[in-house]
Amino acid sequence: MADLDHHWKMSFGNIVKGNRSLRTTVSASEQFKRFILESAKALTTVGPILVVVDALDESAEGASRKALLDTLAKGISDLPSNIRILITARPEPDIISAFKSNRHIFCTYMDTIDGASNTADITLFVEAQLSDVLSLEKEWPNKRWRQMLVESSGGLFQWASTACQAIKDSKRVFRPTERLSRFVSSARGLDALYSEVLRQAFDGEDDDAMSRFKLVMGRILATKEPLSMSAHSELRGDGEPADLVELILPLLGSLLSGVDQPNIPIRPLHASFFDFLTDENRSKTYYVDPSHPNRNLTLSCLRVMKAGLRFNIGNLETSHCRNTDVPDLGTRIETMILPHLLYGCRFWPDHLRSSAYDADILNEVRDFFNHRFLYWLEVLSLVEKVNMASGMLLSVLEWNQVSEYINISQVMGKIDCLMLRTMLMIWCHLQMMQSNLFLSLDPRFHKVHHTFTCQHYHLHQRIHWLQSSIYHCFQKPCN
Repeated sequence: MADLDHHWKMSFGNIVKGNRSLRTTVSASEQFKRFILESAKALTTVGPILVVVDALDESAEGASRKALLDTLAKGISDLPSNIRILITARPEPDIISAFKSNRHIFCTYMDTIDGASNTADITLFVEAQLSDVLSLEKEWPNKRWRQMLVESSGGLFQWASTACQAIKDSKRVFRPTERLSRFVSSARGLDALYSEVLRQAFDGEDDDAMSRFKLVMGRILATKEPLSMSAHSELRGDGEPADLVELILPLLGSLLSGVDQPNIPIRPLHASFFDFLTDENRSKTYYVDPSHPNRNLTLSCLRVMKAGLRFNIGNLETSHCRNTDVPDLGTRIETMILPHLLYGCRFWPDHLRSSAYDADILNEVRDFFNHRFLYWLEVLSLVEKVNMASGMLLSVLEWNQVSEYINISQVMGKIDCLMLRTMLMIWCHLQMMQSNLFLSLDPRFHKVHHTFTCQHYHLHQRIHWLQSSIYHCFQKPCN
């Protein structure tokens, strides 16, 4: 909005100027109130303004987008009368519930739109997308190719979009005319189109090709947030070819975004593709089980933390400065904490919790607590996620309860859930006062170490006790 209108840009600038907390807030209600409502009311723009929010259903999973839905549903009526918001979304229950009873919101469903109007829109789209593919007009003159695609789409815009993307894709073994013929001759519907696109890229009878496809797509489906090709490559399992991700994903350019650039997160061009892959009745040969990769992702996260975590990872010169007062902290984080390492630090407990208990994972978890626990907390502190650490550690303890080796009730007698939360709350409080407590704990920084030990001796001892206690949770008890 700021790029489109300099009045909006000036208004935004005045609101965030000198307010660091507002510039970094993740609160949807605060963002809407300050960035949208206050900026809009400060404008002197004459005439209608239309704001389009496309694919709202893809903004987050159901529970995570509740705050956004509530904010939009309740805040729209406070906008100036010349501003309208157009929202598109799949009719998922939480979205319908948030908007349907609001008298300020007009809801309509795609299946109620006039069929002729819908066909006209798809016709315009297909022609705009493929008019420069000269071989189509040569094979089917007078734009018969356009009519063939429009009729095959069955009124589904996503069918037309996916087909056009696949026909234009130069990384395939079929000519554009051959691809079009196969699409229009296959059964109608989006599922049939997805199946045909995948068949053109991966032979369902080739066990090696299918194994590689499911390995890469399984990891993409299992990750908790979209990652780039380079990050997925770093999180590959032991024994996987280093270039496996680069071999598979470019073949899926008509279905996924980010497959032609190494550092752009991979996302489906439409959420229905992931729904298709994870429903065995629909995808059949191309079915991908999103729960299967969790074990390998757990080990990969622990592996990248073993390789990347270290003391004072942000290269901070002093611990006498809060994180918020380090002027180039964002640049340091981007440089030193690469996306795959940050992902590993944030999500290894989630993948662990979804993994079956086995000795390989147990050994890596033991090694983590013995050697990298405090370095991990340092990263969470730098990226303002340390408040999540207690929940992560409780997830680890829950996973550990299935151990046949460890009497968890004995362990919990020493380190109960309340104590664990308390210790992490203390850590959260201190990380707000000091940017890098690990400088204080390192003997190379004698003055800081002495000050910390004198002023916070008991806390200093408890932090080390916490690390030791958690580590011993993963040791076999002595007979």
